[in-house]
Amino acid sequence: MRLNYYAIKSLRRFDRETVPSYRIELIARDFGQTSLRRSMILDLNITDVNDEKPVFKSNYTFDLIENNPIPSTIGQITAFDADQGLNGQIKYSIVPSSSHFLISSHDGIISTNISFDYELKREYNFKVRATDHGKPPLESTVHVKVHIINQNEYSPEFDKNTYHFSMDENSTNHTITFVGRVKAKDRDFGDYVTYALNDNEHLFTIDQNGSIWTDAIFDREIKDEYKLSVIAVDNSTDGLIGSTIVIIQIK
Repeated sequence: MRLNYYAIKSLRRFDRETVPSYRIELIARDFGQTSLRRSMILDLNITDVNDEKPVFKSNYTFDLIENNPIPSTIGQITAFDADQGLNGQIKYSIVPSSSHFLISSHDGIISTNISFDYELKREYNFKVRATDHGKPPLESTVHVKVHIINQNEYSPEFDKNTYHFSMDENSTNHTITFVGRVKAKDRDFGDYVTYALNDNEHLFTIDQNGSIWTDAIFDREIKDEYKLSVIAVDNSTDGLIGSTIVIIQIK
């Protein structure tokens, strides 16, 4: 019996990520008067090489409420690598390294390393790198944005504990007259406060700029001083309140 040896050669490049294996039927036929044949099946597996970078779906944006405990989990970053084995295993890192945030190298979970203050900084940006374990390793990066969400910590504060205004008696002639202005600020919300005043006699009004008005006619001999309580409420859901006293002298 004579043995014949044959080499199987490829006609094109193979991509394991597209087709990982092939099943090929080999047929041997002799040249006798009555040709005989025999066949066998050859299973061809394509060996992986590190030719695919880790891929992120998109950039990431997370929200974090200020005054967070340490550590606090912000979210998870995920990359996909189409390679096999070590070539497809990914480790994560923050670039450049950050003192504010940490990332788990094996699962991409991002956590805080400090407690954040909305009043100091409202947004943080950094990149996360995904690196596979191939030789040589391949890598890619993704942009991460973290919004710090304001927590209502502070009540509105007036710039004075007591305001003193004055006006002449019989000066209004029933026309709306400016009396004075109060001013409150909120370290959480800036100037976004709502004003109201406690006036049992309904002689004064206040607008959203903190200006106090009246159209009443005053008689100093009847009453020479009015004392009002003014409050400022911030625009949060729980509505923290600051207050001040307004004293109006009638001359």
